[in-house]
Amino acid sequence: MREHQKRVDKILGAPKLLQKRDVGRFVEQPYSDEAAPHAIPKTFKMPPYLKIYDGTTDSEDHVTHYVTAVKGNDLAEEQISSILLKKFGETLTGRALTWYSQLPARSIETFEKMADKFVTAHVGVKKAEARVNDIFTIKQSPGEGLRDFLGRFNRVRMTLPNVSEGMVVAAFQNGLNMNGSRATRKLLSRLMKYPPTTWYEIYNAYCVKVRADEDDLNEPTHRLTSVQAETRKDRRNDVRRDLSAPRSNLERHHPYVRIAIIPPSRHEEGPSRPRTGTHRNKREIVYALEKLRPKVKWPQKMSSDPST
Repeated sequence: MREHQKRVDKILGAPKLLQKRDVGRFVEQPYSDEAAPHAIPKTFKMPPYLKIYDGTTDSEDHVTHYVTAVKGNDLAEEQISSILLKKFGETLTGRALTWYSQLPARSIETFEKMADKFVTAHVGVKKAEARVNDIFTIKQSPGEGLRDFLGRFNRVRMTLPNVSEGMVVAAFQNGLNMNGSRATRKLLSRLMKYPPTTWYEIYNAYCVKVRADEDDLNEPTHRLTSVQAETRKDRRNDVRRDLSAPRSNLERHHPYVRIAIIPPSRHEEGPSRPRTGTHRNKREIVYALEKLRPKVKWPQKMSSDPST
C-alpha cells in the first residue's frame, strides 16, 4: 500500500488514495470491562423525556438530567456506574456523538472521568452564569402585565442563589413601571405603605391584594366572583353562629315543639251538606225500628218529670 502510494505521489496532479477507515473504533468502547462489570437489567428503560444532546446546549445540564434519569430505574448501588457508562453514548448525537466515538478504546475507568471529559470538550457552549447585578436590569416593559413581569423576575431570581433578600426586594420595586396598569400601581402603593423585607412578602401582597385586579379585561368577572364568595362566606358564618349559640334547657331537651293547629269553624269549611234525616217521615223511622225489635230495646218510662 505504501509503495503504491509512493508511485502515485510521483505522478503530477494525481489525487491521493483515501485512507482506509478504522472500523474498529466504532466497535471498541471507550470504557474498559473492569469499569462496567454489571449487565444492563432487562427492566431498564430510558425515560422518554430525556433529550438527546447535540452539542449546542449546556453539557452540565445534560449530565445532570442523564444521571437523574438512570437512577430513577431503582438500580442497585453497584449497578449505577456500569449503566451510566454503557448508556451514555445513546444520549448523544451530531458532533457530540462524533466526539464520543473518537475517544481512545478502554481509556475511561469511571463515569466521573467520562463526565469530566465530556463537559471539558463542550465548555464553549456552557451557558453564561447570571451575575448578581443582572437582577437590577429587569424592568417591566410598557404593556407587560404584572403577572408576566413577576414570573420573569422570579425566573432570574432563582438563577441567583447567592443574592440577598434585600437586593431582591429593592430590584423588584425598582423594576416596576410606575405608569403601568392599575394592578401595578396598586402593588406599588401597598409596598410603599407596608415595606417588604423578603420576596415571600412581595408575592403574598400580590396574591392577596392585587391578583384579582390584575387583568382589566376580566376585572368585572373577578369582582363578581369576589362578591359571590363574600356572600357565601357570610351565609356559612351565620349558619355556624346559629349552630354554635347556646340553647336553653327547654330547647336542649325538646328541640322540636309541635304547635297545635286550631281547626276552622264548621261554617268556614264550605257549603253545608243537606240534612236529609230531619225530613224523613216519622212512620218510616218507627217501622224500621220495629223490624229491629229483637236487637233494640225501648227505654223504660221515666218515673219523674225530667224538667224538675
